[in-house]
Amino acid sequence: MRMLSRLVLTSALALVTGCVPTAPFRTAWNAASTASPPPDCEAGPTGSPAAELPNHERATVGSLGYDLYFVEFDEQGLLYPRGLPGVGIASCHIEALMRDLEGLARSEAGLSIVVYVHGWKHNAADSDDNVKTFRQLLLDAALVEQGKQRDFGLSVHRVVGIYVSWRGKSLTLPEPFLSFTFWDRKATAQHIAEGESRVLFARLRGFYEQQNQPATPDQGEKKVLLILLGHSFGGLILLEAVSQSLITSLFEYDATPGQQNVIPRFGDMIILANPAVEALRYTPLHRAAAVQRYDHYQSPIFVSVTSTADWATGTAFPAGRLLDNFFETTLSDEERNANKKTMGHMDPYITHQLLMRPDGVETCPGWKPVDPNAPSIDQERMNLSLERDNSRRFFDAASPALQPGWQREFCGNTVLKQLKTDPNSPVWNVTTDGSIIPGHNEITQPVFVNFVRQLYHDTVIYPIIMQQMQAK
Repeated sequence: MRMLSRLVLTSALALVTGCVPTAPFRTAWNAASTASPPPDCEAGPTGSPAAELPNHERATVGSLGYDLYFVEFDEQGLLYPRGLPGVGIASCHIEALMRDLEGLARSEAGLSIVVYVHGWKHNAADSDDNVKTFRQLLLDAALVEQGKQRDFGLSVHRVVGIYVSWRGKSLTLPEPFLSFTFWDRKATAQHIAEGESRVLFARLRGFYEQQNQPATPDQGEKKVLLILLGHSFGGLILLEAVSQSLITSLFEYDATPGQQNVIPRFGDMIILANPAVEALRYTPLHRAAAVQRYDHYQSPIFVSVTSTADWATGTAFPAGRLLDNFFETTLSDEERNANKKTMGHMDPYITHQLLMRPDGVETCPGWKPVDPNAPSIDQERMNLSLERDNSRRFFDAASPALQPGWQREFCGNTVLKQLKTDPNSPVWNVTTDGSIIPGHNEITQPVFVNFVRQLYHDTVIYPIIMQQMQAK
């Protein structure tokens, strides 16, 4: 019944408007790649909407540079372009990507890899807003790399972006009519989550672990840094792909007092922004994190941030779930609500709150957001220095274990407050408001990006800085 109702609605919409072709956007192999495409790959399916778009960009803006790769999945969660019959899992884009990463790792001092999984109503077209904002995010990451070298003496990592794409926009409809593709696109996102995206994430994790061996406390900064980001239905894809690994990591951790063991990580950090994921899919990870105990603070392995100003996950998503819920059996109010609401709007599952500092006083006087299109390396150096000192003050007062209800101020005047579960839990479900994320798609606002960057540095920079200070 559910599938029939979705089919009727989607078919009716398709009759009155055009469809976005079921074909990849990125089919041109870029000559700038360090590796050529594998010989067993065809050029790509016919009927591609933009057959000349490259699947690899090497960009330079002033002194800043980055590499950007695109990996696209079809409606059933398999990669395109297809390999020849019999090739099986050796799909073109993953194989070429991994060969490029290995080549870059040999030629560069280090790599800072940023993976982004887009959500509903987006794709890999050059005109897509997510593509444009991801390029800006990579420039910002490159600016940080330049700044940390001059202030901290750390090596500059080459920034590599990986844009994980799927047919999030299936019809050429204006709003609000495009929103009626909710059921169809949610089902497709589930196919992506259960398909070869898992191969991509597994290969990236294997590359990350192999490049960072041996993992010793005094090895210095990691050779390869890896952060994974998911937005909207992209959050669903990412959560489904990594949740089992995260649950396993939580139970591999030895919380015996005094052991100071490190929780195994899937990369350095996984971050979801306004995830369009029913809380029921997050429940196993939430409960696994809640039953474990942690003897000291470690930067989170998983962070989800949802804005109360996000109408798509707060209002449209539960409305879209009404039809499905009518045909599903639940055994408690919690289960019923978790099956309808997203994980960021399920109050019992919220662990932290992120708000602007209420008194308006500057947390880090002299700190200013830097526009990557007009980069100031000197300002970025000052920012990193101020962020380091600010974090050190927090950890000096709270270390090694944080207490229930702790609050932490970040440069940029954001304040994070711990609300529920173990105060040192590495799994966070954060609520925020429109002053930080104004709506569903506004996830690249400077105040939010700078909060995420500082939190990420708990994992990749500050441990090294602390070692340097203790050695003096």
